[in-house]
Amino acid sequence: MRHNIAGKTLIVALLVTAFQANARDSQAIDKKVGKESSVTTELERLSERWYRGWLDRDAATVEHMMADDYVYITPTGQTQNRDAILRIIRSPGYRLHQFTRTNIVVRMLGDGGAVIRSRGQGEGEFDGKRFKDDHALVQVWARINGEWKVVVEQATANKP
Repeated sequence: MRHNIAGKTLIVALLVTAFQANARDSQAIDKKVGKESSVTTELERLSERWYRGWLDRDAATVEHMMADDYVYITPTGQTQNRDAILRIIRSPGYRLHQFTRTNIVVRMLGDGGAVIRSRGQGEGEFDGKRFKDDHALVQVWARINGEWKVVVEQATANKP
């Protein structure tokens, strides 16, 4: 009987220890998820600010949010560097009349990187030519010197 009580006591002690360890792990995960959720919300807000900058032709905001080695991959597969994109937003012939985004998903890549996927639909004109876009969008963000910056952006035309 003594052996049985000792065995039961050991099992109870192991279960209590396991529950305590699980609770500590859950709290650590909750803190990480809470932190990640906070960063995700920040990135959603920054990404919205980025697209708002395009809609408002706010070249200063767009320039500030770009990494020095920013690259844009067009729907036709061409690449444009930071200078080329800044020339477009500063061009008097560029105007985005409306733009909306849906299906926004933020995927964290550790503490210093993230991918934001969305669908962007907009209309505007560039150098006298009207355009209407419906794109699958991907942005890669990196924390550089403590600030989130857009490093790579790609737009792929959605097929009807």
